[in-house]
Amino acid sequence: MGLLKKIAFALFMSSAMVVTAPVAMAAGKQANQTKEELVVALDDTVTVAEDALKGIIADTDYKAMMKLFKITKQTAKTIESTVVLSDRDRALARVNKARSAYKKSHKAAAKGNDAEAEAYMTEAVAFMTEAVQRLKDVRTKYHTF
Repeated sequence: MGLLKKIAFALFMSSAMVVTAPVAMAAGKQANQTKEELVVALDDTVTVAEDALKGIIADTDYKAMMKLFKITKQTAKTIESTVVLSDRDRALARVNKARSAYKKSHKAAAKGNDAEAEAYMTEAVAFMTEAVQRLKDVRTKYHTF
């Protein structure tokens, strides 16, 4: 009797998992992006990246800049087009390098090494300028495809 209960319980559990697995897997799936949503995502990404570049140049507060870098990355991740995916990833790599250089500049300035901080800040501006240009190229590539 005990063996029969164990077998029945195992069958019940396996059938329950088979039934619920597809529902659980589909829960994270988003609907495909429409062309209008993609155009808005491209425009928003370029705008946010330009704001981050302006923030670096204007020497904005450290926490505010880190938030701008994060928003730039999150906004760029909303671009879901196979046409421009690799170019978007290359632009995001430049954003990450700009963020890294900005953090190094902040750390060097905290230590009192102004020359090193200025060099890293120049590097951050250069990387972010390149990222903005690449994101503009992504937008242009999508519209001309």
